[in-house]
Amino acid sequence: MNLTAVLEQRYDRTPDGRVWTPGPHGAEFWARYLEVFGAVRVVARVRDVPEVGDRMRPAGGPGVSFVAVPHFIGPAQYLRVKGRVRRAIAAAVLDPQAGAVLLRVPGTLSNEAFRALGDRPFAAEVVGDPYALFAPRVSRHPLRAFFRQMYTRQLQAQCRRARVVAYVTREALQRRYPSPGRMFGLSDVDLPPQAYAARGRSWHAAPHEAVMVCTLQFPYKGVDLAVSALPLLRARGLDLRLRVVGEGAERPALEAQASALEVAAQVEFVGAVPGGAGVREQLDRADVFLMPSWQEGLPRAMVEAMARGLPVLGSEVGGIPELIGPGERFPTGDPTAIAAALEGLLGDPGRYEALGERNLGVAHTYSNEALGEVRREFYRAVRDLAGH
Repeated sequence: MNLTAVLEQRYDRTPDGRVWTPGPHGAEFWARYLEVFGAVRVVARVRDVPEVGDRMRPAGGPGVSFVAVPHFIGPAQYLRVKGRVRRAIAAAVLDPQAGAVLLRVPGTLSNEAFRALGDRPFAAEVVGDPYALFAPRVSRHPLRAFFRQMYTRQLQAQCRRARVVAYVTREALQRRYPSPGRMFGLSDVDLPPQAYAARGRSWHAAPHEAVMVCTLQFPYKGVDLAVSALPLLRARGLDLRLRVVGEGAERPALEAQASALEVAAQVEFVGAVPGGAGVREQLDRADVFLMPSWQEGLPRAMVEAMARGLPVLGSEVGGIPELIGPGERFPTGDPTAIAAALEGLLGDPGRYEALGERNLGVAHTYSNEALGEVRREFYRAVRDLAGH
């Protein structure tokens, strides 16, 4: 039985026909589905490039093929290729050989697939929350309010129509986007055995380093809030550096902010690094993981940090409260609260080490081994749709 999966991820294709990604949806990700399906067809935006850099990883492999949708970034580019996008997606999901159809939602491509499918059965994986993504402090788009209403209603409609739905959270997304079909709470984090540290992190005296691992393409990750907390910490006598792992359009503004606050020497923008071992290396250099986001689903980066035995601090959004307790959370959008949380954690050796051990235990509940049978149960439920 085949699986046709539609998602927002953008891929690069080199002249030899190989497909590459810097993100989490590479060959290892799709190998999970091959435990139940004979083949996986990935419907996504694909850009042809002459070569790729060192941080790119193979996205395909045996049993995994790609249906290339015309590449675009943002609404303006989408409008120029909208007709071609619609035709490519409709041809893919209505193909007699499509098998079971899975939409990773929300997203523009999944919306087009939903439109093309009509009354045909499909499954969904809910990986984000457009209501939170287009909130006033999160998005600067001039059509933010319109997009918030439209995409939220579309996702609610998709979940009502889907026969089987998996959510990356255990409760948070399910409350806003319920489904009458069969529902699973199933994180898509990838934690093989080598992702885990042997023990929780040991405390040491200052200087300390906080790390964030996130995209800088959009402002909702709250990097600006973390930068704003640094002068507050300096005034309190706490010697802390911030390392930001990730790349995107927000970086120049964040660098300018650090300079304006006279904390540029305390902030290191690493850029993008390869997933897996590359991210683990960055996490292992830090003393605390920080996530001051305005919106999240179930944050993979936070679970990966917990697997390294790191204490983590995060805001009160999305699935973060499913991972950490109230003592490790701070009000969203408050640099003063971020500074207080960092000072309290790094100034208490016993609490620091206890949290590292606790987080390592929680991360083990998200291991590939722990989640494997639930994933296969979901995949089998998706596979069974093709017989309806």
